[in-house]
Amino acid sequence: MGGAAGVGGLIGIRGGPGFGVGILPILLLGGLLCGEDSPPTGRPADAKAPDFRIQLVRGTRRATSPGALESALREAGAALDDASSGRIGDDFARGRVVVLAGAPPEIKEDFIEVLGRAIEQGAGLVALGEAAALLPDSARTGDLFGRKRVLADAPAGDTVLEVVNQSHPITQCVTHLRLPRARVRAAAGAGATELGRARPVREEPAGRDAVLWTGFRGKGRIAVLALEGGDAAGEEAIAFLAARMAQWAAGKEVTFRIPAKLPLAALQLGPADAGSLRGLAAEPGFYRGREIAPVMGWQAIAWLLRPDREETELPDKVLDALKIAEGSTVADVGAGAGYFTMRLAKRVGPMGRVLATDIQEEMLEALKERIAREGAANVEPVLATETDPKLPEGGVDLVLMVDVYHELSQPGPTAAAVLRSLRPRSERAPAGRFVLVEYRGEDPAVPIKPLHRTTELQIRAELEPLGFRWKETHEFLPHQHVIVFERP
Repeated sequence: MGGAAGVGGLIGIRGGPGFGVGILPILLLGGLLCGEDSPPTGRPADAKAPDFRIQLVRGTRRATSPGALESALREAGAALDDASSGRIGDDFARGRVVVLAGAPPEIKEDFIEVLGRAIEQGAGLVALGEAAALLPDSARTGDLFGRKRVLADAPAGDTVLEVVNQSHPITQCVTHLRLPRARVRAAAGAGATELGRARPVREEPAGRDAVLWTGFRGKGRIAVLALEGGDAAGEEAIAFLAARMAQWAAGKEVTFRIPAKLPLAALQLGPADAGSLRGLAAEPGFYRGREIAPVMGWQAIAWLLRPDREETELPDKVLDALKIAEGSTVADVGAGAGYFTMRLAKRVGPMGRVLATDIQEEMLEALKERIAREGAANVEPVLATETDPKLPEGGVDLVLMVDVYHELSQPGPTAAAVLRSLRPRSERAPAGRFVLVEYRGEDPAVPIKPLHRTTELQIRAELEPLGFRWKETHEFLPHQHVIVFERP
């Protein structure tokens, strides 16, 4: 079965000029290997060669904007082929690129067996929107795709995509997304690795379906997002996820960055509650859609003092950018062994004051030894709690958290306490500032575990509703951003 006609006999390809015209891509499959005999065409000689090839299958229902999807896939390093290409059959036979074609595909049961063998030999599959529902409703399909049920006539509605695994390469550092007028088309079953669940905004948590999932079949990979977007922002979000899904399904390192703007559910939450969006209750271990990272214990104190921090975190350059005045009262929240504390002590001088807080007594004991050893009389160790950094109200010029905020088990109460501690603006002094140094969640290349990275958009969505005013963000560090807020 080496020709396109043979594949068409199984999947009902509709040829001719009407194929795919004005229809949106909903399903794509990328092989783990690119054929040397199928080089990309129309590419400038000095352009970067594509990392992998994709063939788009176009469907009748709107899943995402074709421009947004194709742009995201190309940015992810994919070369896009027309699904009606005569190479479909040959690529299919070799197992390099598997294609489902049709408008919509009339997929026959026999094709599931052939497709299953192709994936097991190394092909990759990404299914979006209605593609997840178009496959035959059979035990073999369910076993191959990890699909439990199909929602053929699911109504469109305001939906939250809850990202329940923010460490997976596809969803790393992606928090809950709110998609107006979204439509759920299928749900995952046993054996699938759940990455995201869909919940109608105005329903209780029981109404959740796993709609973003992955699976392995032999040497191949499958990734499914059985959710159709609504507005333009939702379509952009789905296109972004599709690009990451394609890289993962092709066996490539996921390098696609999180866009600067996403429809975060956190942007719609009220000011003081992780679950104040109607129908979106606070989940244990999550805050406003972000999965909270585990606290680094005092046993890893040596890591906090590693020599390469001078090169990778540029502590003196960070403090230079903050322009801390002598005589200031500053707080190092989550001070640990005092890596930044001692630098702050020199900046504020003998007339200044550094409040070094931590929730671990062992950290503070190590810090006290260092204070005594270095004679830093202007540093005061403070034992904090998980909800209160124990800072004087209205008396702090600058609160600094370095690689700490993402580990706060109670970020809402802690941040509210920080806001109360900041000095109000006056004729004699500017408003107090809250500074976060955090690893960039937008960039998958940042060499640290995903739960220890955060995006600027998510941080702003968490702090601005509490009353903080964003002032500026510095991006001069190799892997971190320095995000500055102030008391309004």
